[in-house]
Amino acid sequence: MRIGLLQYCIPIALAMLSWFISLGDPFSIFFSILVFSIFVLLVIRNKGLSLIAFFVFSSIYLLLLALDAFQFTYLPQLRGYIHLDPFEMLAAGDKWAPRFLVSYPSILLSNILDIDLDFAFTIYNIGLFLIMMFLLLNIGKIVRPKYAMVFLIVSILSFVFLSFIMNGRLIAAFLGITIILYIQIKAIWRKNGIRLIDYLLMVIGCFISTVSSGTMIVAFVQLFMGSFVVLKITKKKVRYLVLYLGLFLGAFGTYLIVMINKNLDFFGGGLAGLINMFHHGIGVILFLNKWIVLVFTFMVCLFVWIYVKLFKQVLKNEVLLMPILVSIPICFSSGMFGFSTALMIVPSMIILSCYSIIFVITFLKNKEIAEEE
Repeated sequence: MRIGLLQYCIPIALAMLSWFISLGDPFSIFFSILVFSIFVLLVIRNKGLSLIAFFVFSSIYLLLLALDAFQFTYLPQLRGYIHLDPFEMLAAGDKWAPRFLVSYPSILLSNILDIDLDFAFTIYNIGLFLIMMFLLLNIGKIVRPKYAMVFLIVSILSFVFLSFIMNGRLIAAFLGITIILYIQIKAIWRKNGIRLIDYLLMVIGCFISTVSSGTMIVAFVQLFMGSFVVLKITKKKVRYLVLYLGLFLGAFGTYLIVMINKNLDFFGGGLAGLINMFHHGIGVILFLNKWIVLVFTFMVCLFVWIYVKLFKQVLKNEVLLMPILVSIPICFSSGMFGFSTALMIVPSMIILSCYSIIFVITFLKNKEIAEEE
């Protein structure tokens, strides 16, 4: 009788659980709960996966909060605005209004519950992670229904890891770009193009991404470049996208220009400011030793070559991945001007990591079947 992988996991998971709990250390208990949660997901599979996802996610983060294992910090540049009305700021055209409005729920939470603002901001960001987790889970259900659980496990582990190394500023932007990617992937899956409601939801995603100028631009470019690719794949007319672009620029174009000029002025203004911005991101490599620049140029050329090959393969065999593939050069090129902007690739990398894990699982299963035959 064939012994499946799950039958090996059961005793190992239970043994690790018992051993870590016996240590009595809070972080050991946390790790044991994490192991047991993954084990539960393996056993239950797709039965009420969304409910299980919520339970596991909530349990992990409640424990982390109880242990005071991490805490996000409210945006320093907005602390002076916390007593103002974000909608009045928005109506007055204040350049900080959009990002202040995005973070405002944490201020409301702090006022209502009478808790520290940083702690409220932490809870708020955990909520954003939760929404993002469900979006990634739904992407998994679309692109790989049998392996949706992989998307769930990888997303939770990724969020826990990010919680320990981030200050929380970019989490809203991650959610924003994830919303856009989800809408575009689902549009390809439906094969009926992008609907008006999809455009409106992507605008919300773009607005949520205004936590920095760079992340906002990445979301904006992904919205239109990704939508263009989706319309081409689904063989729908692009003229509505052009009309939508005109309306979008009419509504938000001024703000985009103001934020771009703000960044240029901060780094010196004009062409000099644009060049100086390279020091703020991956582009700093261009100002290092000439041999390093040469190696970097070679790596970029290699990346472009691999990307073109991959683009053709994905377009032919894995068309649902096209929005993810579109996001990679957008994040990389924008990342030349800012490291935080380059991090907008995180949601795409989570999805690609899931694909890689699924590929390995499928390969091992096929190998096991071949050996039995």
